[in-house]
Amino acid sequence: MNKRLKKTPAISLVVEVKNWTDGREVFCQFLEAHPELGLRFSENTYLNFTRIHGPSLVDLDVMRKPSLRAPYIADVTRFDAAAYERISKLGYSETAST
Repeated sequence: MNKRLKKTPAISLVVEVKNWTDGREVFCQFLEAHPELGLRFSENTYLNFTRIHGPSLVDLDVMRKPSLRAPYIADVTRFDAAAYERISKLGYSETAST
């Protein structure tokens, strides 16, 4: 423990931001909710999705990447509509990012 830090009594953090969670989990639930898209969850499906659609979802503030090596987090209140729009209109291929 850092000696310069004073030991403080235990406090309870009040967490008010509860709509951001692990991107993999949100994407998995999204695919389970939309079998009409014809996609099944796998690590490769998730990696392709984030490579193809991740940057545009970050621009829309639907997903965030807190740091270079950190996993994506997703806003559970807006992910479904935005991801469905991207996949259903642009598809799930390399050309979707253009």
